[in-house]
Amino acid sequence: MAVVQLKESFASQLRAFYTGALDGGEYVPFEYPGPDGKPMTFGEIQLIRETGHDGNSTLAVGLWKTEAGLSPEYTFPGGDETFLVVEGSVTITLLDTGEEVSLQVGDFASFVKGTRSQWNFHTAFKKFVIVSDCTAE
Repeated sequence: MAVVQLKESFASQLRAFYTGALDGGEYVPFEYPGPDGKPMTFGEIQLIRETGHDGNSTLAVGLWKTEAGLSPEYTFPGGDETFLVVEGSVTITLLDTGEEVSLQVGDFASFVKGTRSQWNFHTAFKKFVIVSDCTAE
């Protein structure tokens, strides 16, 4: 499910703390707006939380996974994204520059919202991900 689609329902469930395990919990298809604004689905996500303390700003935290293969174009539509690779390896191509970023277990990366990319997953892949789209007041 897309982070933006869950925002309203999740805000009413905001708690003071969350716990879980890498191999526990339910994954659902990851839906997000594609570059043309149409809904796309790729991989699966287990959301831990999705809003900041105010219930309005995006502060999504979760585990995302997929099998080996090539992703469609991904533009980090939910906000700035920072993640830690917990399983597998990937080469991310930045479509505007052609630069390639290779990551494996234990590596982390951070991308700005709107960055155009395509991901080549060499093996089954899982990341612990944090997405932030907060505006300063």
